[in-house]
Amino acid sequence: MPFDSGLLTTGFPPGDVTPSLPENNSSTIPGIESLLDQIAAQSHFEERYEQRGKLAEGGMGEIHRAFDKVISREVAIKIMKRGGQQQHESPVVRDQFLKEAKVGGRLLHPNILPVFDLGVNRKGVIYYTMRLVEGDSLQNCLDALDKGVATNFVMFPLRRLVEAFLSVCEGVDFAHQNGVLHLDLKPHNILVSGFKEVFVIDWGLARVDDLDDTARLIDLYDLNNLGLYVNTGVIGGKAVGTPGYMAPEQA
Repeated sequence: MPFDSGLLTTGFPPGDVTPSLPENNSSTIPGIESLLDQIAAQSHFEERYEQRGKLAEGGMGEIHRAFDKVISREVAIKIMKRGGQQQHESPVVRDQFLKEAKVGGRLLHPNILPVFDLGVNRKGVIYYTMRLVEGDSLQNCLDALDKGVATNFVMFPLRRLVEAFLSVCEGVDFAHQNGVLHLDLKPHNILVSGFKEVFVIDWGLARVDDLDDTARLIDLYDLNNLGLYVNTGVIGGKAVGTPGYMAPEQA
């Protein structure tokens, strides 16, 4: 399968399990309200970004192609969903969205997709911007190879697949050295560009060990108490992540 130049898979890997969310209205991140007020006061979404079409949509948000008028470059904007479905307005979803942005902004590594900006637009919706990568998920590439698509045999010989695996290891090792555990690592969450770049994406379930009180993120071991469950029927309906790729200690 050749690359789809209009596809950005960041944050919306196919086949993911959508969590069932709690109905409480309290945030899981201490100091989050003051943090959001600070972000909103510095908002410049409408003035800075020109949206150029939706790229993808998932349970937590939408990704749009946009043009950054300040830097004069194209970016990807992930906009959190709200309204219509109660789960999209849950503080847990909001906190998970913020965590994904903050982890991406913190981990500066060639194999981790960088986050550029975090803000709130005039409608009060949280968004963050990131590098726009023209590529596809490693899972889609592997599926195409499995189906015998000739183009992918040329683009993804065994040597390149091994190199991609090593790149993922380097990105994950860097995250671990900085106190971050991905907790949902799988081919769906690995983005491969047409320029042979490899990125680990989708840090929404990550565990972060050493942030200050204002930026403290959801700890994995608190997720069950928060009611953030995955209805898989495989591990009792109370696991976070993707069953086929979870570490034994998560089950």
